[in-house]
Amino acid sequence: MPKFHGSLRNSFSYKGFSVHVNLLFKFGHYFLNNSINYQSFLRDNRVHKDVINRWRNPGDEKLTDVPAVIIPFNSSREIFYSLTERNIQPAGFIRLQDLNLSIPLSKFFKVNGQLFFSMNNLGIIWRANRFNVDPENLEMPRSKTYALGMNFNLHKL
Repeated sequence: MPKFHGSLRNSFSYKGFSVHVNLLFKFGHYFLNNSINYQSFLRDNRVHKDVINRWRNPGDEKLTDVPAVIIPFNSSREIFYSLTERNIQPAGFIRLQDLNLSIPLSKFFKVNGQLFFSMNNLGIIWRANRFNVDPENLEMPRSKTYALGMNFNLHKL
């Protein structure tokens, strides 16, 4: 559970044009990052990016902290590694949650209304973890959504 969380919403307007920005932030908590699973790597061909950095030759222990593949498998060894301090990371982040743009149609047409464009889940601006992952979505990135629309007023200008 984050110790600090919230959002910051701001709006900017100029001559009828407007931009609304919402930043979401969470700080003071940790997450357990996914890592290697050699059984699924060899059985199902599912590869975690840590496999690239695994221990392969004598002396690699100076360059990596990802263990080598050892056959036969020892599931206790993999569970132990997955729960090590290396995989526990700070989960703080600042996310650009949504951005809305609004353009008055009266600037271009004799119509009272506005054109708007909305974008959600635009991405993380800053993150505290060293793995460059989204701590809330480790398996799959959040889907971005976009919307385009118009509002009309049926009153005279």
